[in-house]
Amino acid sequence: AEQAESEIAGSKRDLEQRFGFDIYAFAYPNGEYTERDAQLVRKAGYSCALAVGGRTDNGSADLYALPRITVDDHDGVDELVVKASGVWPWLERVSGRRR
Repeated sequence: AEQAESEIAGSKRDLEQRFGFDIYAFAYPNGEYTERDAQLVRKAGYSCALAVGGRTDNGSADLYALPRITVDDHDGVDELVVKASGVWPWLERVSGRRR
């Protein structure tokens, strides 16, 4: 827990010092997290975090488990545009597929 806290808070501090701007979002490594990780991210001062498999329901979302859409190396321009548009989660739902 101490190492995770050090890495989460330290990365924010290091990036802010190095690049001179506020870091407000955190991306969980591999998109995986535990409730402990979410609490450490909050404590470090991040405003939100991205997770694979995060969900929104009725327009509300857990700000520390926001859905992240992956862009793969083999994705073409058309797929990238659809993913960036926000339509991708709907297409996955109606097709019954999850990647």
